[in-house]
Amino acid sequence: MSLVTDDIYTAGLTVGRIVEEYTSKVTLHIPARVKVGEDITIEGSVFYFSRSGTSLPIVGEEVAILVDNEEVTRVTTNGNGEFLVTIVIDKPGYYEIKAVYGGNAEKGISGSEASGRIRVEGLFAPKINTWMILLLVVAILGTAGAIWVTFRR
Repeated sequence: MSLVTDDIYTAGLTVGRIVEEYTSKVTLHIPARVKVGEDITIEGSVFYFSRSGTSLPIVGEEVAILVDNEEVTRVTTNGNGEFLVTIVIDKPGYYEIKAVYGGNAEKGISGSEASGRIRVEGLFAPKINTWMILLLVVAILGTAGAIWVTFRR
């Protein structure tokens, strides 16, 4: 873990060191599902907790974006500690998207990460709902009825 030290001075002499570590936290927001080839907007924030427990933004630091544990891009946090990036996945399936902040040893801020799963659907994957099933049942029954009437004569 990363540590920062502050010198303690007494009458101009260094008499000891205080060791302090700040804990960081990453938040991540991704859609639950997209279609193959659609833009996936990944957004979040990175902050740390001060000595008083207040959360403060981590500004101008890099966050790595990983898809199934492979880094696909990096993004820099803005003045509010927020990041925003768009990626595209071109194969259907379930994927884990992770945002990783590596920490800052000079400032004594630990690293952290957040992750979520996304479903990437094929282009022609229909969403089956109750109305579609009802329509299919009516079509089958109508066809069966027409065949029965035809052969009954």
